Amino acid sequence: MDPEDSVVRLSNGASLKSEVDRLVIPLIDSEENIGAVVAVLDQNQQSSVFAYGHKDKDKKTKLSGDTLFGIGSTTKSLVVSLLLAMDDQGVVSLDDTIADLLPAELTFADPRIRDITFGQLASHTSGLPREPVKFESLAALWHYFFTGDNLYSHLTDEAVYTYLQEFELPSDLDDAPTYSNIGVGLLAHFLTLKTGQDLETLLNTYILQELDMQNTVIKLTPEATMRLATGYSGDQPWFIERNTPLDNWIFSSVMLGTGGVYSTAEDLIKYLKAHLRQSGTKLDTILQQSRTIMGEDGRHFLTMGWYVDYLPDYDRHFYYYHGMISGFNCYIGFEPETEIAVVVLRNNFNWQDKVGHNLLLRMSEFLRLEQSQDVNISSP
Repeated sequence: MDPEDSVVRLSNGASLKSEVDRLVIPLIDSEENIGAVVAVLDQNQQSSVFAYGHKDKDKKTKLSGDTLFGIGSTTKSLVVSLLLAMDDQGVVSLDDTIADLLPAELTFADPRIRDITFGQLASHTSGLPREPVKFESLAALWHYFFTGDNLYSHLTDEAVYTYLQEFELPSDLDDAPTYSNIGVGLLAHFLTLKTGQDLETLLNTYILQELDMQNTVIKLTPEATMRLATGYSGDQPWFIERNTPLDNWIFSSVMLGTGGVYSTAEDLIKYLKAHLRQSGTKLDTILQQSRTIMGEDGRHFLTMGWYVDYLPDYDRHFYYYHGMISGFNCYIGFEPETEIAVVVLRNNFNWQDKVGHNLLLRMSEFLRLEQSQDVNISSP
């Protein structure tokens, strides 16, 4: 993460692309990744896209800024942004509870389940765990290690409702966040029940059309499938050889909001511009609510829609999401002070972000120097 050498290179006239090259090309050359697309938003609100490797290792098809990737858990950021936009228009409220949307015949071991609000689901403060801790979840995880199959396939609508009936919230429930896949999945599910519209329609209506994100989808049409990168194994599944093609996951409606979206580097930079108040749309103001830190979960801070890492050595806050799903890896992040952003899409499953934070920090530290010495990053 040390950006010192990078800052020196940029100060001596190196281009931003050369720094991206240094981070990404070794991943391609070592075959840790089949391909990667990086989009960068600089301090002048200008975006650049750099593509490396291939969308298909056998056909050697090159990647581009409009290549589709699975974005995994980054879907959750979109779902929370959707809630904020719908709340702004009065369609729903952050204070709405799930009580009226649950099947009337259900009974709950913990009646407080009915009082969970949309806002609590969005901010990971509902008290629900990351996933249901049950034998079926362990069995699905073990099966995934050998096959790459969807480890949430057992979480059907019926199974999740049954789990809610049996689950008891912590007795000392407070506002401290606990990251919950099932919580944001339920949020998306309840938004669809509230409106009678599917998740893709809601995202298009309140977020995607507003930001001209024309290539962000849930349903893979024939045209979208042609632009979709092939996803490959990587750090996982453990018992599948690296760079083996993996099937795309299909989610139940109650889990779709945890990881069901496909997007492009070009679209995701537009999304980050809105979070930096640069889109020129009403979302610039609406989405500022997602900046508020709700609390700490382990070594991360959490907001409605973002992880936040504080780097004390540099006095910087990085807002980001890092999503992993079968065959894909997605990083989106921004730094509010310098108003820069980075998107990194890779078509392997990788636990680590080796590009996003590094690139944000290199740019951020150089811009701090730029402000004091009046120098500029060379154009790509």
